[in-house]
Amino acid sequence: MSDFPADAVTLLAELPSKPSGWTKQHADRYQAELMNPLRELVDELGDRLRTTVSPGIASAPTVRGSISPVTTDKRFAGPDAADHKDHVLLRFWEGATKQTAPTLFVRIGADGFGFASGVPLVKDLRERWRTAVAGEPGAEVAQLLDALATDGHELSGDLLAKVPSPHPADHPRAELLRRTGGLQVRTLQQVPDAAGVTEVAERCATALDPYASLHRWFVAHIEEG
Repeated sequence: MSDFPADAVTLLAELPSKPSGWTKQHADRYQAELMNPLRELVDELGDRLRTTVSPGIASAPTVRGSISPVTTDKRFAGPDAADHKDHVLLRFWEGATKQTAPTLFVRIGADGFGFASGVPLVKDLRERWRTAVAGEPGAEVAQLLDALATDGHELSGDLLAKVPSPHPADHPRAELLRRTGGLQVRTLQQVPDAAGVTEVAERCATALDPYASLHRWFVAHIEEG
Protein backbone atom coordinates (compact mmCIF):
# COMPACT_ATOMS: atom_id res chain seq x y z
CA MET A 1 0.00 0.00 0.00
CA SER A 2 1.31 3.43 -0.94
CA ASP A 3 2.29 5.92 1.77
CA PHE A 4 0.85 9.13 0.35
CA PRO A 5 2.24 11.73 -0.12
CA ALA A 6 5.74 10.51 0.81
CA ASP A 7 5.97 7.83 -1.91
CA ALA A 8 4.55 10.17 -4.55
CA VAL A 9 7.08 12.90 -3.72
CA THR A 10 9.93 10.39 -3.76
CA LEU A 11 8.87 9.15 -7.18
CA LEU A 12 8.51 12.69 -8.55
CA ALA A 13 12.05 13.46 -7.39
CA GLU A 14 13.31 10.43 -9.32
CA LEU A 15 11.34 10.95 -12.53
CA PRO A 16 13.62 13.52 -14.24
CA SER A 17 16.38 10.89 -14.27
CA LYS A 18 14.15 8.25 -15.87
CA PRO A 19 14.15 7.59 -19.64
CA SER A 20 11.17 7.96 -21.95
CA GLY A 21 8.69 5.12 -21.50
CA TRP A 22 9.65 4.48 -17.87
CA THR A 23 6.13 5.05 -16.56
CA LYS A 24 4.76 2.34 -18.87
CA GLN A 25 7.55 -0.09 -18.08
CA HIS A 26 7.01 0.43 -14.35
CA ALA A 27 3.26 0.97 -14.45
CA ASP A 28 2.58 -0.89 -11.18
CA ARG A 29 4.75 1.47 -9.15
CA TYR A 30 3.73 4.56 -11.12
CA GLN A 31 0.02 3.88 -10.66
CA ALA A 32 0.21 2.74 -7.03
CA GLU A 33 2.48 5.49 -5.71
CA LEU A 34 1.41 8.46 -7.82
CA MET A 35 -1.57 8.23 -10.12
CA ASN A 36 -4.07 6.29 -8.00
CA PRO A 37 -3.61 8.58 -4.96
CA LEU A 38 -3.80 11.65 -7.21
CA ARG A 39 -7.12 10.50 -8.67
CA GLU A 40 -8.50 10.01 -5.17
CA LEU A 41 -7.12 13.38 -4.10
CA VAL A 42 -8.79 15.16 -7.02
CA ASP A 43 -12.13 13.58 -6.12
CA GLU A 44 -11.91 14.34 -2.39
CA LEU A 45 -10.46 17.83 -2.75
CA GLY A 46 -12.89 18.72 -5.52
CA ASP A 47 -15.81 17.80 -3.25
CA ARG A 48 -14.37 19.92 -0.43
CA LEU A 49 -13.78 22.94 -2.66
CA ARG A 50 -17.35 22.76 -3.98
CA THR A 51 -18.45 23.11 -0.35
CA THR A 52 -15.92 25.63 0.96
CA VAL A 53 -15.24 27.82 -2.10
CA SER A 54 -17.94 27.48 -4.77
CA PRO A 55 -20.42 24.80 -5.88
CA GLY A 56 -19.51 25.56 -9.50
CA ILE A 57 -15.93 24.30 -9.27
CA ALA A 58 -15.21 21.48 -11.71
CA SER A 59 -12.66 18.68 -11.44
CA ALA A 60 -11.85 15.51 -13.34
CA PRO A 61 -9.59 12.73 -11.93
CA THR A 62 -7.80 12.14 -15.23
CA VAL A 63 -4.58 13.18 -16.92
CA ARG A 64 -5.29 16.40 -18.83
CA GLY A 65 -8.46 16.73 -16.80
CA SER A 66 -7.40 17.93 -13.36
CA ILE A 67 -4.03 16.13 -13.45
CA SER A 68 -1.17 17.44 -15.57
CA PRO A 69 1.04 14.96 -17.47
CA VAL A 70 4.39 14.10 -15.90
CA THR A 71 5.94 13.67 -19.35
CA THR A 72 7.70 16.71 -20.78
CA ASP A 73 6.37 18.30 -23.96
CA LYS A 74 9.65 18.97 -25.74
CA ARG A 75 7.98 21.20 -28.30
CA PHE A 76 7.97 23.83 -25.56
CA ALA A 77 10.66 22.67 -23.13
CA GLY A 78 13.28 21.97 -25.80
CA PRO A 79 14.93 18.73 -26.97
CA ASP A 80 17.48 18.72 -24.13
CA ALA A 81 14.87 18.79 -21.38
CA ALA A 82 14.38 15.74 -19.16
CA ASP A 83 11.74 13.28 -20.37
CA HIS A 84 9.77 13.66 -17.13
CA LYS A 85 8.92 16.53 -14.80
CA ASP A 86 9.59 16.56 -11.05
CA HIS A 87 6.10 17.80 -10.22
CA VAL A 88 2.45 17.44 -11.10
CA LEU A 89 -0.17 20.19 -11.21
CA LEU A 90 -3.78 19.68 -10.12
CA ARG A 91 -6.44 22.07 -11.46
CA PHE A 92 -9.89 22.92 -10.10
CA TRP A 93 -11.64 25.39 -12.38
CA GLU A 94 -14.92 27.25 -12.61
CA GLY A 95 -16.20 28.29 -16.00
CA ALA A 96 -17.35 27.15 -19.40
CA THR A 97 -13.83 26.60 -20.76
CA LYS A 98 -11.13 25.06 -18.58
CA GLN A 99 -8.28 26.78 -20.43
CA THR A 100 -9.60 30.27 -19.65
CA ALA A 101 -11.55 29.69 -16.43
CA PRO A 102 -10.54 30.99 -13.00
CA THR A 103 -8.64 28.11 -11.44
CA LEU A 104 -7.37 26.90 -8.09
CA PHE A 105 -4.08 24.97 -8.33
CA VAL A 106 -2.23 22.44 -6.23
CA ARG A 107 1.36 21.77 -7.28
CA ILE A 108 2.90 18.60 -5.86
CA GLY A 109 6.65 18.31 -6.24
CA ALA A 110 9.87 17.24 -4.65
CA ASP A 111 10.34 20.79 -3.35
CA GLY A 112 6.97 20.98 -1.60
CA PHE A 113 3.28 21.62 -2.13
CA GLY A 114 2.30 24.81 -3.97
CA PHE A 115 -1.12 26.47 -3.89
CA ALA A 116 -2.46 29.18 -6.16
CA SER A 117 -5.44 31.03 -7.58
CA GLY A 118 -5.23 32.41 -11.07
CA VAL A 119 -6.85 33.51 -14.28
CA PRO A 120 -5.38 33.90 -17.81
CA LEU A 121 -5.65 37.51 -18.93
CA VAL A 122 -6.05 36.86 -22.65
CA LYS A 123 -8.27 38.44 -25.31
CA ASP A 124 -11.69 39.40 -23.95
CA LEU A 125 -10.71 38.37 -20.42
CA ARG A 126 -7.99 41.00 -20.36
CA GLU A 127 -10.52 43.70 -21.24
CA ARG A 128 -12.91 42.43 -18.58
CA TRP A 129 -10.10 42.53 -16.05
CA ARG A 130 -9.22 46.13 -16.89
CA THR A 131 -12.85 47.25 -16.84
CA ALA A 132 -13.42 45.63 -13.44
CA VAL A 133 -10.14 46.89 -11.96
CA ALA A 134 -10.72 50.44 -13.14
CA GLY A 135 -14.27 50.46 -11.79
CA GLU A 136 -15.87 49.90 -8.42
CA PRO A 137 -15.02 46.14 -8.22
CA GLY A 138 -11.34 47.06 -8.50
CA ALA A 139 -11.21 48.34 -4.94
CA GLU A 140 -12.28 44.92 -3.67
CA VAL A 141 -9.74 42.91 -5.66
CA ALA A 142 -6.96 45.35 -4.73
CA GLN A 143 -7.81 44.84 -1.06
CA LEU A 144 -7.86 41.05 -1.49
CA LEU A 145 -4.50 41.04 -3.26
CA ASP A 146 -2.93 43.38 -0.70
CA ALA A 147 -4.08 41.16 2.15
CA LEU A 148 -2.64 38.06 0.47
CA ALA A 149 0.67 39.82 -0.20
CA THR A 150 0.84 40.89 3.44
CA ASP A 151 0.40 37.24 4.45
CA GLY A 152 3.34 36.21 2.27
CA HIS A 153 1.58 35.11 -0.93
CA GLU A 154 3.38 35.92 -4.19
CA LEU A 155 1.66 37.79 -7.04
CA SER A 156 3.04 36.66 -10.39
CA GLY A 157 2.42 37.56 -14.02
CA ASP A 158 3.67 39.90 -16.73
CA LEU A 159 3.36 43.68 -16.61
CA LEU A 160 2.96 46.13 -19.48
CA ALA A 161 5.45 48.98 -19.53
CA LYS A 162 2.63 51.53 -19.32
CA VAL A 163 -0.97 51.69 -18.15
CA PRO A 164 -3.10 50.79 -21.19
CA SER A 165 -5.41 53.41 -22.67
CA PRO A 166 -7.96 54.79 -22.00
CA HIS A 167 -6.96 54.53 -18.34
CA PRO A 168 -4.87 57.37 -16.87
CA ALA A 169 -1.25 56.71 -15.94
CA ASP A 170 -1.91 57.90 -12.38
CA HIS A 171 -4.88 55.57 -11.80
CA PRO A 172 -4.81 54.39 -8.14
CA ARG A 173 -4.73 50.77 -9.37
CA ALA A 174 -2.24 51.41 -12.19
CA GLU A 175 -0.13 48.32 -11.47
CA LEU A 176 -3.15 46.03 -11.64
CA LEU A 177 -4.20 47.63 -14.93
CA ARG A 178 -0.76 46.85 -16.33
CA ARG A 179 -1.25 43.12 -15.73
CA THR A 180 -1.24 41.11 -18.95
CA GLY A 181 -1.06 37.50 -20.09
CA GLY A 182 -2.03 35.99 -16.78
CA LEU A 183 -2.39 36.62 -13.07
CA GLN A 184 -1.62 34.15 -10.31
CA VAL A 185 -1.31 34.42 -6.54
CA ARG A 186 0.62 31.55 -5.00
CA THR A 187 2.52 30.14 -2.08
CA LEU A 188 4.81 27.17 -1.48
CA GLN A 189 4.60 25.00 1.63
CA GLN A 190 6.42 21.95 2.94
CA VAL A 191 5.24 18.52 1.93
CA PRO A 192 2.51 17.50 4.40
CA ASP A 193 3.82 14.95 6.86
CA ALA A 194 0.38 13.34 6.98
CA ALA A 195 -0.15 9.97 5.37
CA GLY A 196 -3.32 9.25 3.45
CA VAL A 197 -5.38 10.96 0.79
CA THR A 198 -8.17 12.18 3.06
CA GLU A 199 -5.86 14.06 5.43
CA VAL A 200 -3.88 15.53 2.55
CA ALA A 201 -7.16 16.68 0.95
CA GLU A 202 -8.12 18.40 4.20
CA ARG A 203 -4.77 20.17 4.38
CA CYS A 204 -4.95 21.23 0.74
CA ALA A 205 -8.45 22.65 1.24
CA THR A 206 -7.19 24.62 4.24
CA ALA A 207 -4.22 25.93 2.23
CA LEU A 208 -6.53 27.04 -0.59
CA ASP A 209 -9.02 28.73 1.72
CA PRO A 210 -7.19 32.13 1.65
CA TYR A 211 -7.86 32.22 -2.11
CA ALA A 212 -11.61 31.58 -1.85
CA SER A 213 -12.73 35.22 -2.02
CA LEU A 214 -10.27 36.01 -4.82
CA HIS A 215 -11.49 33.02 -6.83
CA ARG A 216 -15.09 34.10 -6.43
CA TRP A 217 -14.14 37.63 -7.55
CA PHE A 218 -12.50 36.21 -10.68
CA VAL A 219 -15.63 34.20 -11.45
CA ALA A 220 -17.96 37.17 -10.89
CA HIS A 221 -15.99 39.68 -12.95
CA ILE A 222 -13.69 37.84 -15.39
CA GLU A 223 -15.27 34.49 -16.25
CA GLU A 224 -16.64 34.28 -19.81
CA GLY A 225 -19.87 32.61 -18.73
